[in-house]
Amino acid sequence: MPSYCCVPNCNQFGYASPSGKKVNFFNFPKAPLIRKQWIHAIRRDEGKDFVITERTKVCSLHFRPEDLRKTLNGRIYVRDGGVPSKFDWSGPSPKKRKAPTERKPLPEISFDSSPSASVNNEEEVVEEFVEISANEPSTSLELDPQI
Repeated sequence: MPSYCCVPNCNQFGYASPSGKKVNFFNFPKAPLIRKQWIHAIRRDEGKDFVITERTKVCSLHFRPEDLRKTLNGRIYVRDGGVPSKFDWSGPSPKKRKAPTERKPLPEISFDSSPSASVNNEEEVVEEFVEISANEPSTSLELDPQI
C-alpha cells in the first residue's frame, strides 16, 4: 500500500521519488520528547486538523544521510535521536544582505598630561564657580516675621 508524507509542501506519494530514487517512510517515534521534536521540525501542531496515527509518516527525503542507518539486510531505520531537517523552507535564503561598509578607527586624541596643566585647569573651574555663585541672588529661606 503506498504511503503519503505528512510534511507540508511535500507531495511524496509511493516508494520512488520523481528522480527514481528509492524513498522510505517512517512512523513518528513513541518517545514523547523526540515526537515533539519531529512535530516542531515539520511545523505542524497536533489538533483536530492533524492527528498522528500509525499511518502518519515522514518520508526519507526529509532526513540527512547521517540520521539514517541501514541494516545488513538492507532495511533503513532512523537513528536514535534522528529528527527530520530537510525541508523546502530550510534552504538557503535567496536574499543576501550586502556587507557593511568598512569602518575606520577614530584618530586618537592626546591630552596634555603634565601636572601643571591639570592644576591650572582646576583653578579656572573653581574661579568660574565662584563668579557664578557671587552673581546669583541669595536663595536661602528667610523667615517671615509675621508668623
